Amino acid sequence: MIKEIEYTQEVHDLVLEVFEDCIAKDYSLEGQAYFRAVIDEYAYVNDHHVFYGLYEESKIVGVVGYQDDVITFFYVLKDKQGKGYGRQLITYVLKKMKGEYVYVDASPYALAIYEHLGFKKMEEMKIVDGIKTISMVYGGKR
Repeated sequence: MIKEIEYTQEVHDLVLEVFEDCIAKDYSLEGQAYFRAVIDEYAYVNDHHVFYGLYEESKIVGVVGYQDDVITFFYVLKDKQGKGYGRQLITYVLKKMKGEYVYVDASPYALAIYEHLGFKKMEEMKIVDGIKTISMVYGGKR
């Protein structure tokens, strides 16, 4: 089940777990600290993003968040990856987003899933504040 949610401690913990299990290795220490500081700002995150959680029974196993036409959060627990949950979340949120194009700064870890879901690279990898990302776009009338 997918439903709209708030950015709570439960969501924060999921994001942090996936970050540490899958993504942190691609970031510098500066990037890891910056990421943790951003996700710790609950009020800012809730005020500027819309979130959807995917639940397996009553346990949250994945989350996607966006701001305007940009996907800003996309995390699925490591042991739940490869089961179609990421596809479900992205497909669901693409229908909710109103713009003709949707953008994401993908981590190297998530590049393959975004490409598999139809996103195209706009540029090669960049490093900002110690965080590696690849800008991507999902385009055209959905």
